[in-house]
Amino acid sequence: MSKPKWHSKVIHLVVALLVVALALVLSSSPVPMLAAPVVTSVTETAFGTDTTDHYVNMPATVNAGDLLIVLFTNDGNAAVTTPAGWNPLASTNNGNAVTFSVYYKIAAGTEGGTTVNFITSATEQAAAQVYRITNWHGTTPPEISTAATGADAAPDPASLDPAGWDVADTLWLAVAGQDRGDQSGTTAYPASYTDGISTLSSNGTGSCRTHSARRVLAAASEDPGAFTIPVSEQWVAFTIAVRPAPRDLTTNSTGGGSVTEPGEDTFTYDEGTVVDLVAEAEEGYRFVEWTGDVEDIADVYDATTTITMNGDYSITANFEEIPPSPVYPTVTTQAATNITTNSTTLNMNYTVGDFSPVQVRFAYKESTDLAWSYTDWVPKSGSGTYAAPLTGLDSDTTYDFKAQLKYDDTVIEGTTLQFTTDTPSTPPPSGGCFIATAAYGTPTAEQIDVLREFRDVVLLESTAGSQFVALYYQLSPTVADFISGSSFLRTLVRELLVGPIVWVIEATGDIWQN
Repeated sequence: MSKPKWHSKVIHLVVALLVVALALVLSSSPVPMLAAPVVTSVTETAFGTDTTDHYVNMPATVNAGDLLIVLFTNDGNAAVTTPAGWNPLASTNNGNAVTFSVYYKIAAGTEGGTTVNFITSATEQAAAQVYRITNWHGTTPPEISTAATGADAAPDPASLDPAGWDVADTLWLAVAGQDRGDQSGTTAYPASYTDGISTLSSNGTGSCRTHSARRVLAAASEDPGAFTIPVSEQWVAFTIAVRPAPRDLTTNSTGGGSVTEPGEDTFTYDEGTVVDLVAEAEEGYRFVEWTGDVEDIADVYDATTTITMNGDYSITANFEEIPPSPVYPTVTTQAATNITTNSTTLNMNYTVGDFSPVQVRFAYKESTDLAWSYTDWVPKSGSGTYAAPLTGLDSDTTYDFKAQLKYDDTVIEGTTLQFTTDTPSTPPPSGGCFIATAAYGTPTAEQIDVLREFRDVVLLESTAGSQFVALYYQLSPTVADFISGSSFLRTLVRELLVGPIVWVIEATGDIWQN
């Protein structure tokens, strides 16, 4: 059964949409800047007859600063004269069968479309390749390995470890020159090497051949591996390294700080170098972030970080002013000398300064209670003392007191203090025990109930007992205040004084309660 036509149309529409979407994604993806040296062209020249003059073709286009590398193979052991303006890298022969030479030049920009004569000391055939390379270091010459020679079907360039180079996107060339090369068969290039080129002088017994291939690899050294040629022949091989162009780092900063490492200027580094970045803020400012070409900065929000030089970068250290910390009025609380159940006045000392006016109030609560009772807010200005009357306090009760200032809806609390109300000289039956209350931390402890009952039933029923109670209430507040501030003293009084007294009173209860 065939599918309906509408089904086929839907399938085609979906495929078309997927193709368009993929195209949009690819077109919008950023193209990374190529950091490694670039081979822009390879120009071949073959000399199929024996001659001493070998006019090698230069690339059609050459710009000033380009790197030109000539690979020259001649069929024999004739010496090669280095042309004027060129620099020899290596020239090695394998017996009298083949000689392989490498030269380089930093182009003046006038070489395009010209020829350069490589003269041999005897008439020989030759095969040449000229590499034109851009985006290279500019001043560091290419490096070449020691010569490797052999007489088999596997020309194998020696490994190369360029001295003093950082690990960067280096251009590596595997090159070889061989005798003959006119045999039929396939030439294979070292693994991972691409763009293999093989240039034959002529198809005859007196011929020679030049081989080359290339790869970009971020490595400190390289051993390309072997070529494969159709039959065993004499050969000479090298590995060549071309250093990437140096990278410029331009640093600057906004107001409020500076880049202290490496400084603020334009600095040049080898491609792939990891550079330390340090930004320091001035007083009253703080570092915010690095901006600009920040894709290779380790952490753009860290004032001390690194950048990997995979390109030319311009970056800025950004700073901002630190907002001043808020300053508020100050307040302290001090107690009146006498805290009573009838009327108590607490004094609050406050310093307002430039924040005048402010509002002030007092608050208090029982130490065992979570709820605070507040007075009304009262406007005040300048510096001085604000007295808050407190009434209706319970006798023999410990209270927490605090004072507050309010400025611009911000509440500033003074020191929280703790006091116990005084008891009149003739204590009422419901009165408490200052020292016991301080020792147990609460006037509702059951031990205090025992003491109250003994006071009311025994002590207050005699003159001597009443005088003792009056003296106790006169002296005990000072002692209670002294021990209330120390957990050690409260424990000591509770365990060695009040506790034993309560035990004795309870033990003799059958006597004094009847």
